[in-house]
Amino acid sequence: MIARKLLIPLRKDYPALRKVGRWNDSTSFRLLTTDYRLQQGDKATRFAFIVSKKVSLKSTDRHEVKRRFSDAVASLLDQIPQVLDIVILAKKEALGKSSEELKNELLKEIAAEKNRLLKAG
Repeated sequence: MIARKLLIPLRKDYPALRKVGRWNDSTSFRLLTTDYRLQQGDKATRFAFIVSKKVSLKSTDRHEVKRRFSDAVASLLDQIPQVLDIVILAKKEALGKSSEELKNELLKEIAAEKNRLLKAG
């Protein structure tokens, strides 16, 4: 599990993150990344997971997907740049994937974002 201090309060921060963030599409999720907190002087990476009813009407399935993403992120914490806010929006395809598959897909998307940040400055 991810520590509570690393979670984004979506009701408060999501509108601002959507305005300044960048979306990346993957087969199982959409990834919203931004260095919003760095602009405010904070360097802690934060995460949020959104699993809507479009993914599954069963709450148990939605919670399972959220836990898989949370486990994947927890195992990748040391490989994620420390200045990002990351919102993971799950797609239906995430239902049938294991934590390991999601972890590999997440690693690929985060590496692409890390490269983009390095090129930008």
